[in-house]
Amino acid sequence: MKKYFLSFAILLQVTFSYMYGQNIGINSTGVLPDSSAALDISSTSSGLLAPRMTTTQMNAIIRPAKGLMVYNSTINAFYVNTGTSTTPSWVKIVTTTNGRDNYVIVKSVSDFPTPVSGVITLASGTLYNINGTVTLTDKIDLNGCTLAGSDPINDKLVYTPASGELFTGANGGTIKSLVLTASGVGGKLFNINAANANKNFIMQNCTISGCDNIGTIRGFGGNTYLENNMFSVNTNGITFYDDNNVILNTSMWDNTNRNTYEKYTGTFSNIQVIGGTRATTSGYSAIGMDISGITSLSTASLKSTMFSGTGTKVSGTFSSAWEVNTYGISEQSDDNASGSIYMSTSTATVIATVNTPLKGAGTTTSSSLFRFSMPSSNRLTYTGIKTRTFTIICSLSTLTEANGKNISVYFYKNGSVLTDSKQTYKQVNANDGTPVVISSMVTLTTNDYIEVWVENNSDNKNITLDKMNLSIR
Repeated sequence: MKKYFLSFAILLQVTFSYMYGQNIGINSTGVLPDSSAALDISSTSSGLLAPRMTTTQMNAIIRPAKGLMVYNSTINAFYVNTGTSTTPSWVKIVTTTNGRDNYVIVKSVSDFPTPVSGVITLASGTLYNINGTVTLTDKIDLNGCTLAGSDPINDKLVYTPASGELFTGANGGTIKSLVLTASGVGGKLFNINAANANKNFIMQNCTISGCDNIGTIRGFGGNTYLENNMFSVNTNGITFYDDNNVILNTSMWDNTNRNTYEKYTGTFSNIQVIGGTRATTSGYSAIGMDISGITSLSTASLKSTMFSGTGTKVSGTFSSAWEVNTYGISEQSDDNASGSIYMSTSTATVIATVNTPLKGAGTTTSSSLFRFSMPSSNRLTYTGIKTRTFTIICSLSTLTEANGKNISVYFYKNGSVLTDSKQTYKQVNANDGTPVVISSMVTLTTNDYIEVWVENNSDNKNITLDKMNLSIR
């Protein structure tokens, strides 16, 4: 009974203190609470235990008050709601345990390392957080570091000289959530050459605006990755030069940009352009993509990107390495590969031995070749990358040197007969072109080729392919 009475007495005291707006003290010594504290808890043997919950449970709190604090057991850190009850914003309370040592807040150029010969080389392994607008006249060597803003509208790096570049050297790094500007006529934002080293360059969630020249990203043997970047009011765009893997995810170029937006020059293993927009204006001589300078490319894709406007969408021709399925440009992929050839000049196929097939002689002309080539007469070669199955159809007619000859015609793949394509018939009159249709289904890989072969099953008299139309689809 005594215990219950004591608990009731404490509760009563707390209740009356609350009612009269007085400070509340909880301790075992009877010391009055500090006058500045609404609640003053004193103990030398116990602590204050905050509510503990997972991230899911924290996010499920209904209308959390601004300033509400919990301990997140998923992250193992305290979180406080800095938003409102209707739009909460849970922010981690950073301590020396969960914070970073290699972290620098940059409010002015003086917060960067001291430049040497006009180049600021960032300290290896350091995160530089840009706070506000930082104007530079010196260059920056990323040195594998991260430059990041917390406010992607107001955190800016501005390069003012009319020559040189803001980002220089042979090192990659990461740039995130910043506005980047190199407005001086003749100045550039980038001129980085990794010299084919296995390094990476990453730029995410940035706005690149008002640049006279965005510049060049060159020789990255790792990955060049640009994601969710906005480009506006730039006079000259960006050039990727001899980069191993280039991945552009949701790059937004509006119609305020001039000249060439993205240019690819030299050798690449892989290029992927996914999503985003390229809005071009002919009055600005705008070109969405320039692929004319690519000398070697293994694979590439251009998908779900919107090309619009009156300017040039793409300069150059898509090679067979490209898979193109996007708005504003005709679809181009191995799935659409097709080709046709026809006999333009007939020539007798010289038969040396009966029942021995030979490639049909004559001069052929190609038409409607896509991912196919005609390297020589009577040959269609598949130049696509994807292995796929095609339908081959050929209509032809033959002439012989004498009446009553038994003739066979075939498709040959890479010099070997496709037996299902064989057609055998009797040429009753030597000079009457006997019409024949042969067809087959065949699986082709890169550089596989198809030809039409003929065979005299009667003797060694010559055969002429008088007419021939061969189509692969």
